[in-house]
Order: sequence, then C-alpha cells, then structure tokens
Amino acid sequence: MNMREELVKLQKSQGLTDKEMADDLHITREYWNYVKNGKQPLSPNVRANAIVVYPQLTHIFLSENITKSNKVANREYRHDR
Repeated sequence: MNMREELVKLQKSQGLTDKEMADDLHITREYWNYVKNGKQPLSPNVRANAIVVYPQLTHIFLSENITKSNKVANREYRHDR
C-alpha cells in the first residue's frame, strides 16, 4: 500500500471527515479530495506532515523513498555500463 492509500484507510478507520483529515495534514479540504481520489500526488510537505501527525505511517514513507532511491540507483548503474 502507498501513503495515499494508507491515509484514506486511516481516515475511514478513525471516522474522520475530509475537513478533519485536511486540517490534520495542514491542507485544504479540496486538495485532500484531489489526493484522496488519486487526481493529485502527495507533496513532500504533506508527506512530512502526515508522518508527524500519524507516526504509524513512517514505515510507508520510508519504504516508498527506498523504492524510489533503488530505482534511481538502478537506472544510473545501467547507464554507467
């Protein structure tokens, strides 16, 4: 699961409204709706806010960053050969 999916799952499990979720993430309700529906990616700042407010999501944040780093490293390695 990615960060967006985890945030949506968390919102549902905690019974938070879109407004409450947006407030927790320090974003507008409209922006949260775009993110929630997959129309807008989570910005780095929103990701940072998410792990401060919901530290249980830290492992998702870290695994996504490791995956991205590995993809970049693999591309660079193939390019060097």
